[in-house]
Amino acid sequence: MLKGKAPEPVALKTPYQKWAEAQGVPIIRDFYIEDLKTVPLQPWEWRGGNGAIVNLLGTGELNAAYLSEIPPAGNLKPIRVMFEETIFVVEGNGSTSIWNDEKKKVTFEWGPGAVFAPPRNTWRQHFHASGQTPARRRAIKPAPPVMSTVEPARAP
Repeated sequence: MLKGKAPEPVALKTPYQKWAEAQGVPIIRDFYIEDLKTVPLQPWEWRGGNGAIVNLLGTGELNAAYLSEIPPAGNLKPIRVMFEETIFVVEGNGSTSIWNDEKKKVTFEWGPGAVFAPPRNTWRQHFHASGQTPARRRAIKPAPPVMSTVEPARAP
C-alpha cells in the first residue's frame, strides 16, 4: 500500500459464483423475472441443451435457479447432483428418469405447470416428447451454500 492511498478492495468469489461464471451461459441477477418463456438462453455444455443461470436478488444466495431447454424430440444429459432440486415445467411435455441403479430407473411424465423434486444424490435425465418446439424448465436448488461446504473441484 502506498502512503495515503487506500488498498484496492479484494472481491472474493464463492465456489458457486466461480462455477456459475465458468458455465458460459447468461447469468441473470434481478429481483424477479417477468416471463420465463422469454429469457434468452445459450448452449450449455453441462446440461446438453440451452440454458441460463438465474440468481434472484434478495435471497442472500441461499438458493439459485437455472432455466434449461430441452431440444425438440431431444433430451438433456444425465446428471447427478448432491443437493435438492425443485423443477417447474414452464412449457412443453416430456418425461424424466431417476435412478441410482441403472437397472431400476423410475420414469414419469410431465407437462406445463408440473412441479417435481428428484431425490438428492440421484441420477436424473429429462426427455422431451414433442418434435415441434423445445421444452423449458426451471430448477431451484440450494447450490450456493452447499457448494461452499465441499471441495470446489467436486461441485456440483
